[in-house]
Amino acid sequence: MPTCHKCKTENPSCGFYPDKRKKSGLQGICKQCQKQWITDNPDYQMDWMLTSKYGVTLAMYNKMVDDQNGLCASCGCAEWRTDSRSGKMRNLCVDHDHETGAIRGLLCDDCNVAIGRLKDDPYRAMSVYKYLCIYTTMSEL
Repeated sequence: MPTCHKCKTENPSCGFYPDKRKKSGLQGICKQCQKQWITDNPDYQMDWMLTSKYGVTLAMYNKMVDDQNGLCASCGCAEWRTDSRSGKMRNLCVDHDHETGAIRGLLCDDCNVAIGRLKDDPYRAMSVYKYLCIYTTMSEL
């Protein structure tokens, strides 16, 4: 049975995540130790994800949140959805141009999904706006 390099306990192979780069085919640290490390270092995973996906550090992301007062750059509302696993308030989404990769701002989940469904097309967004205006009375605006 493989031994965890961190806690030094023997675990069955299913107690380790796979790693094709290793001769054993398994990571050297057991799943339980990795989960504990992630719990103890929550910012590391967020920083890694932001950097690898968008080229933005956690410090840059936090500055954007501060610059936007923690509100969506599109609708001006705070994020209200919670993460289904942790129960914590979700973070604002990083909105970026899919062609250039340029970051436009931080959005709530609703605005992020809406822009994605509109395929980042401002003409579609304007058409939806006009359509909604037709069926909205002036007293509702």
